[in-house]
Amino acid sequence: MALAEIAMCDGDVLGKCNLTRHANDKVLEYYADCSHLNLTDIPSNLPTSTTCLNMIGNKVSEINGKALQRYKSLKCLSLSRNRIDSIRSRDFAGLSKLKMLDLSLNKIRYTNISEDAFIPLKTLTFLDIKQSLSNTWRNEKYPDALNQLRHLHTLVIDGLGTQTLPYMPNLIELYMSGEYGRCNIPNINENFFENILGVQNVFMSKCSIKKIEYNTFKPLRNITSLDLSWNINLGIESMPNITSGLNGSKTLKCLNLNTLYDHSQFGFRSSVSKDDVIFLSNTSIELLTVENNNIVRMDIASVIQWPKSIKYLSVQLNMFLYGNYTPFLILSGTVNNIVYLDVSRMAASNRPISIPRYDVSMEKKFEQRLQPNTNETYQPEITVSNFHSLCMSMFTRNQVKDYFQVIEDKLKQHDIGTENKLIDNVQAHSPNNKRMDNTKYGNKVFVSYAEDDREFVLEKAKFELENRGQISTLTEEDPHFHKGTRLNQVQQAIETTRRTLVILTRAYVKDHACVHELNMVLEEEASTGRNINCVILKENVQCEDLPNEIMRLLRKENHLEYPTEEGDLQEFWERLRETLRE
Repeated sequence: MALAEIAMCDGDVLGKCNLTRHANDKVLEYYADCSHLNLTDIPSNLPTSTTCLNMIGNKVSEINGKALQRYKSLKCLSLSRNRIDSIRSRDFAGLSKLKMLDLSLNKIRYTNISEDAFIPLKTLTFLDIKQSLSNTWRNEKYPDALNQLRHLHTLVIDGLGTQTLPYMPNLIELYMSGEYGRCNIPNINENFFENILGVQNVFMSKCSIKKIEYNTFKPLRNITSLDLSWNINLGIESMPNITSGLNGSKTLKCLNLNTLYDHSQFGFRSSVSKDDVIFLSNTSIELLTVENNNIVRMDIASVIQWPKSIKYLSVQLNMFLYGNYTPFLILSGTVNNIVYLDVSRMAASNRPISIPRYDVSMEKKFEQRLQPNTNETYQPEITVSNFHSLCMSMFTRNQVKDYFQVIEDKLKQHDIGTENKLIDNVQAHSPNNKRMDNTKYGNKVFVSYAEDDREFVLEKAKFELENRGQISTLTEEDPHFHKGTRLNQVQQAIETTRRTLVILTRAYVKDHACVHELNMVLEEEASTGRNINCVILKENVQCEDLPNEIMRLLRKENHLEYPTEEGDLQEFWERLRETLRE
């Protein structure tokens, strides 16, 4: 890893970019990580063969097109989370090889994007222009500049009302989800998609959709995946309108209709009728999720309408009661091809189910805490595959998993194949699982830590939790850990204690056994629905040192930062004790 010094006009060195290289057909290509360095401009002294430039989290307010022209080999560029508020005509002049551009989470009003801003980007296939804005201007519309991107495959964009999207004939994926950025689309009809008829993957979760017109999705003849989850004003009764345009589709494979009710306002129950699923019966859908919709029952007539092509079905977090329709599920052949069926956590509660949500202020705080390393001076050349992964990791869209990716991860976790059948029953996956009531650890908190932090845990943390908080802890010093293999004991501790407390330090990150422990904790959460992890971020850790699982964990803001000031320690320990008691 080389270091490129960035000198400002006054000669002061503001920061250093980390350079990682690999040889592509004997030509050196560079990934320049200039993120979180408080830069106000594009550096102009990086290698001209830089192909990936990461400018995330700086203070750039204007795009310096002249500086960018130096890097004519640039293929991937991220200017996410800066202070940019407009895009001008020649900002990307000369970047004819650019394939992926991330301008997300800036302050760019779409009316401030020049009509010819994207003309130089002749090979652009990915664009993210979701913004960190709280509202939509009355005259704001989708940028006409998108009409210039005839090779664009993936567009990540804010949802601005009911207006029609610009003409993009080769668009394959449209991501408008309100997981980050803005999305407020009260109602949609088939005209909404008239300029992107070839689109295959549509993500419109959390878009405040209240109504979907009949046959809205009929023009999308190539549609493969459709995510309408967390549009809490739609309700199950919208299913006929949603699915009407999908009737007869041989391309549709994945449909997500999770959480179509606001459970904090609606106390009623829902049911699945024949009309709700009749249009799906003639499709080739393989994955269907209708979680958290307070569904109590299915009409017998609806059972035979379920498409027999379904392989993966998740109806967890509903309120299904067994009835006459149950044997019909088997007799009709509906479940013959099922390889994954999740019916867990039935009738557990009628409370709204919370999920991790992207938050810009949370991300900013997270990134300020985890500063990039500027001290290392050398890193060997990496493989083409690792270089590609490094470039892809800087895009915001790749950091926010959609639900189809979540399901895919679950399948991999359980090693689901075509010959396997997994039925997640209520008892095994209920948050009130009885196995917790009859264990040797009871209500203890398991502490996961690196050997270098042993003194802190045994002398400080245990004292604050046990002596002052009456919270029992379990560590590897406990006599139980000397009975059987360490791996089995750790697994048992995670499964049977109430919470797991992770002491996150540089030593923890570098210890493969510790990272494996953390993965075991995350797997336990995924398979049981329990929220068991609590992380103490005890010291600064460089971003590049963090495995992906730790990065994702910290983004969920499930951690407490260990204070650097002595006067803040008492409040910290009180917060930790309160968190562990929840």
